[in-house]
Amino acid sequence: MLTKSKILTACVSSLLILLLIVPAAYAEQVFNGEWICDNECTLYSGMDYRPDTSPIARRNSGKLEHYISDGSVITRNGRTLHAETVDEEKIIYYTAVCGSQSLCWKIRVLPTVEYFDIQINGQDFYGNAILIDKDQIGTSFDLTAYARPDASQASCVWSSNNDRILAITGDGRAAIQGKGECILSVRASDGHLQKLRCVVGDVSDLKYFLEIDKTNQVVRVFTKDTNGIYSILVRRMICSSGNNRHILTDGIYRVPGPRRRWMGTVLPGIYVQYGTQLWEGVYFHSIPYTKNGNGAAMETKEYKGLGSNISDGCIRLLCADCKWIYENITAGTYTACTRGDRKESEYGSVTLPELSVSEYLTWDPTDDDPENPYYDPTYTSLVQ
Repeated sequence: MLTKSKILTACVSSLLILLLIVPAAYAEQVFNGEWICDNECTLYSGMDYRPDTSPIARRNSGKLEHYISDGSVITRNGRTLHAETVDEEKIIYYTAVCGSQSLCWKIRVLPTVEYFDIQINGQDFYGNAILIDKDQIGTSFDLTAYARPDASQASCVWSSNNDRILAITGDGRAAIQGKGECILSVRASDGHLQKLRCVVGDVSDLKYFLEIDKTNQVVRVFTKDTNGIYSILVRRMICSSGNNRHILTDGIYRVPGPRRRWMGTVLPGIYVQYGTQLWEGVYFHSIPYTKNGNGAAMETKEYKGLGSNISDGCIRLLCADCKWIYENITAGTYTACTRGDRKESEYGSVTLPELSVSEYLTWDPTDDDPENPYYDPTYTSLVQ
């Protein structure tokens, strides 16, 4: 008579025998198109994998029986495995059986890359675009990318779409070859990609380089470092770029020069101050006002919308910031319009000064007009 203990012993013995029947010829396996050594591999959350590309699966027409130790991490859909989202590294064990042969993997499931932290020559760089003085042609610099979160443990590889402008090795050694525009890309081992718009040009007489980051809704101001690269962040300004119907195209622009102290807009009865033209009808300017030349007529609702893409195409800024651009950015200044990764350190990194009143119309607290009773002199977009 078979007892429960005998049945359990027989089942365990059968399973051990099954797992040990792995021919030496299959010590290396193909997983998702790549060779896996020692039957151990890494998957990233949110992605699909096909283990039926292994040699044993091909010999048996891919007829695999799947045994998964943690269904909350990996689920089966036909012969495809799907790694669900995880916050930290998890270890699971996966077994595929073909007839009398079996394959076993120890699988590390890691979170996918959310963004990169980038350095230029060992110094933190916060932008999605790089401006380089043409006098640096013939020299080199180093780009380093760190995949975040750290738990992703992802490696990074660099590339360029135009080696005649900037040639770059996979590990980030960039050689400045000639004038013009190109795009440098960094790709993580999980496939996450970030692009940097790059310009090598005649910028010897330009003090600043601007970047409009539409993802994080900030305008960054850079100055030149000792290597002729505009990599030093000096100002970070909260902004509102165009809504989905009025989006400024990604690319490189040059400030043409025209500017207006007060100006009308495409909306009847709506005015702005400190307008600096960026491109055709697109300006850097203040929050909208309902009266021309009246600083007390700023629309409270639009002020509170800073940090969201709610404008009708222009780049809205706090009064102090659009005034700074109006007074300091010269004609010919390069401006990059980009869309990168959402970063906690950038999105919402600039806190709006609180309004002292809740009326429909009021003053911008950063407006230094002598008549402004709510002026807050402590606000600054300078990077400390």
